[in-house]
Amino acid sequence: MKRFLTLIVFLLIVTGSVFAKTYSEYLAEAKSYEAQKKWCHALGSYYDAMGTDGAPESKREAYEGYTALKEAILLGNPGLGKFNVFSIHDEWKNLLIDAEKYGSSFNPYEVTVGKLKRGNLNYAEKTASYNAKVNVKFSDRYEKTIQIVVSGYKRTYKSDLNDLPMDWPNFSVSSERWSYKITKEEYPTFVERSKKKNTFYFNGVPVIVQTRAVRNGNYGIHYNEIEYYDIQCYNSFYFPKLISCVFYIVDEKGKELLNGKRYMLLDKDGVFNFDGISPEIMDYLDCGKAFICPKECYIKYGLDGNIEVIRNLPEVKLNMGKSVFIYKSNEKDKMAENAALTNAFFLFEKMEVEYMPDAKCCMLKTRIPCVLFESVSGKKIEQEKSEKLPVKVSLFDACFFCNKLSDLKGLEPVFSLSGRSIETDIYANGFRFPTEDELRYLRENTDAEFCLDCSYNSYDSKEFRIVYRTNEQLKEIMEENAALEKAKRLKALEDEKSRTDAVKSYYEKISAKGFVDESRKTLTFRIPLDGSYNSGRGTFTLKDSAGEEWTISKNDFLNKVKEISNLDYKIDSTYLQRDVTAEEKTAYETAKNNVIKSYYEKISANGFVDEKGKTLTFRIPLDGSYNSSRGTFTLKDFAGKEWTISKDDFLNRVKEISSLDYKIGSTYLQRDVTAEEKTAYETAKTNVIKSYYEKISANGFVDDKGKILMFRILLDSSYNSSRDVFTLKDSAGKKWTIDTDEFLAKLNGITNQSYEINSSYLQRVVNETEKLAYENARTEVIKTYFDKIYMNGELKDSADTLLKTVNDSGRFLMFRILLDESYSSDYGRFTLKDMSGKKWEISTNIFLAKIGEITNQNYKIYGIYGTQYIYRQATKDEINAYEKNLKQGFYYNAF
Repeated sequence: MKRFLTLIVFLLIVTGSVFAKTYSEYLAEAKSYEAQKKWCHALGSYYDAMGTDGAPESKREAYEGYTALKEAILLGNPGLGKFNVFSIHDEWKNLLIDAEKYGSSFNPYEVTVGKLKRGNLNYAEKTASYNAKVNVKFSDRYEKTIQIVVSGYKRTYKSDLNDLPMDWPNFSVSSERWSYKITKEEYPTFVERSKKKNTFYFNGVPVIVQTRAVRNGNYGIHYNEIEYYDIQCYNSFYFPKLISCVFYIVDEKGKELLNGKRYMLLDKDGVFNFDGISPEIMDYLDCGKAFICPKECYIKYGLDGNIEVIRNLPEVKLNMGKSVFIYKSNEKDKMAENAALTNAFFLFEKMEVEYMPDAKCCMLKTRIPCVLFESVSGKKIEQEKSEKLPVKVSLFDACFFCNKLSDLKGLEPVFSLSGRSIETDIYANGFRFPTEDELRYLRENTDAEFCLDCSYNSYDSKEFRIVYRTNEQLKEIMEENAALEKAKRLKALEDEKSRTDAVKSYYEKISAKGFVDESRKTLTFRIPLDGSYNSGRGTFTLKDSAGEEWTISKNDFLNKVKEISNLDYKIDSTYLQRDVTAEEKTAYETAKNNVIKSYYEKISANGFVDEKGKTLTFRIPLDGSYNSSRGTFTLKDFAGKEWTISKDDFLNRVKEISSLDYKIGSTYLQRDVTAEEKTAYETAKTNVIKSYYEKISANGFVDDKGKILMFRILLDSSYNSSRDVFTLKDSAGKKWTIDTDEFLAKLNGITNQSYEINSSYLQRVVNETEKLAYENARTEVIKTYFDKIYMNGELKDSADTLLKTVNDSGRFLMFRILLDESYSSDYGRFTLKDMSGKKWEISTNIFLAKIGEITNQNYKIYGIYGTQYIYRQATKDEINAYEKNLKQGFYYNAF
């Protein structure tokens, strides 16, 4: 913690303290700007004044000044005062220029920089790379100043204001015109003048100037056809990709350990990297003694992409003192937080309160408006906002708001929030939701606006109102509650004796119905409960000797029965039960053993040998006595009595009877077979696989698959690819289900080859002799095809429209050959036939490589508008011949 505090102190020194001025200085500055009618600067200074440290109530004048100016602009006025139809136009232009000066003087974004984490290691240079996550969004200062001007301008803009851009602040109004035309004759002079000035400021505002060559109303291509240049002036601060920051690595004292590195704040990956970190600096970083630190911030001219702009303009250095850099995800913009609290404090002061002494609480007359919720909670709500429109939020957000408002007003929070759980302190005097009784009192005794559904009884988002208690009201409530608790204790003592009498009478009545039974593997004495017990609610409804009815919980009933009978009972479903004696248990177990023995002797004659789950087993089919879903046996003894026996109990007793270790699989009783049985089984399975291979191997063929020459055998329906198994029959007609891995292992052992499964084929790699023969045949197919299409070749200048897609490095003469339908650009391959009519599918890369070997030329493929070509750069002899007939022409690419 000490190390982190050191970093925060250092950052305030390096970046410029956000609170460099006092409240009084900011307030005086705001009033000075108001006198000069610099309304956006005045908004900013009022905002800075509200953002200083100190109690919110001490900043009333800044709040009122800011609110009055904000509301005036949002209504469409370019400041304070009265305006006619002409002055409102002029003043709006002045306000927009003032906003542009203010917006381009500081970084408009809030930048959150995560902790530096180690990345890749360079063992050769003995250095490492480190990176940090960077999140960027518009700062609260920007939204509370520039964005207010944007909203007000949108409200007041009309189409007859044609000398002002409709979509400001995208375009700048600081220049004479935000959009104008220059002829192509004037354009070179315009460019030279801008380069000599080496800057592009209008009215003190750095502006980006974008130029497009226009021909007949469209973007131009050839210089000779250019009609004019369209010049447009953009606000530099509104181009997010232009804002950059220089980050350094420093130690705890602010000493620079690594020179600064530039980072464009809205880089698409949002990660800042430092490379070449030495082991010494790594030790600082890994021990938490070195940090990433911003020292400079700039507007960098130039845009990415194909948009042409005037370049070579100097960067504008921004005010770091008004830039917001946050270094941990749980930290906040302190100025924005203070400004929001100040705003929330005075917004709440406007709320009307209904004092209700009889209800012992104070209630807000209206539901919580959206603006107040956002100001207090710091959470953004996506709905229409005003000082009166109620907010609609979830229960947790509403509780969070109440606690934050309690903190703001110096009251004790009511709610404790942890994860999804909410606990309420009924004696806290902070803000909470009204109870149904308080709402009823409101409806019956006040004229305040209210809704019937204002208290929370679910987790759905909804509107809400809040109440709180004064210290006097809280004291009165606590005294009343203490008196009620005392009365309750006296009544409980009187009721306890009557409740015990009711339980005793009930137990004596039902205990005569008890019987011995086995339940949940425990031998119990069970007593059926009559309708007095409600199993869903876990309560008894009993009557005492006087006929008074009592509702008693299950635990309370069991405790009283134990006091009465000195026996430890439990409740299972609709039974009251206890454990039986040792003698009862021995007799019961003997009878159960005889029942299982009789059943095993009956079914064991049906056993047979089978393979299940790769294990050879002796299996006995179970009849309907076994319930697989419940895992129990239901058997009858000679007297016809039913016994319900668990699977585990049954297996243990069968092992005692037969000395064999059985298990239950589905509807079978099974055990492992002997080693002799297993050997005989495996031999039979190998013979089945060998017979099957001999049958299908005759249809094998050689094929090129996955760039590897393979010997492939088409598998018949005996192979199931979805289950990945083979189903084969032996000579006796018996079915064998063999999984793929086992099939391949046995087959490779039989054939001494390495086979694998690919789709519906059994395949292996061919030998080198087979591979060489295949490669020679494919080369001959490609050569024959190339000899056929070569006659279609032609020389073509690369300025041709089709060749633009393949010529990235300038114009040069091409020799190209039109491809026929043998080539598919969608699949990137050729389908050719040899002399015997066999089809060869050849990828583009292999085709071009083989052509290169055959012709000693470097060919490529391109296609456009459905036409496919193979081409290469023309030879010197071909170029010389072509240049003799080339027509002269001058081209200029305006882009």
